[in-house]
Amino acid sequence: MADFNEIVAKTFKFEGGFQNSPNDSANYCNGKLIGTNRGISAIGYSGYLHHCPTIEEVKAITPEIARNVYRTNFWNPIQGDKIKDQSLAHIMFDTHIASGGEGVRRIKKAIKAVSKTPIFSSINTNAITSDQAEKINNLNPQVLFDKIHAGEVAQRKGLAQKDPNKYGGFLTGWLD
Repeated sequence: MADFNEIVAKTFKFEGGFQNSPNDSANYCNGKLIGTNRGISAIGYSGYLHHCPTIEEVKAITPEIARNVYRTNFWNPIQGDKIKDQSLAHIMFDTHIASGGEGVRRIKKAIKAVSKTPIFSSINTNAITSDQAEKINNLNPQVLFDKIHAGEVAQRKGLAQKDPNKYGGFLTGWLD
């Protein structure tokens, strides 16, 4: 099964300290610019705290808090512990972090495209069940990885193309 600790350690290599770029829409909560720390955005942290965080709360995110948020908000909903292939679990995790519920829906669309049998009754939910994870494990992990990856590259390039002033500066980091 996929190893959360290995994946989150790689995430920490790319996710630095506090930033509050006004161009990053995930930095806002209730219309107020809050920020992101260790890759945990104001939006992501609000789901964990069950309230809109303050700038001070986001700045105080430790590696342990970030690890807990990543596991609770992004790993568990995709059933990361039940996905057998490490690379597949990693791209599913990254996609969920990058785009939240919309990312999960894109993952499900990719799964639907490569699966010969239906796995989801609806792709419009923000989680994957344990039974669905078992069915995902029966798919070719490289084919599914490639499908998710292609979708993510297209989505991120599309954002940068649509609004270069807002997203263009993020594209290189998104595609690394």
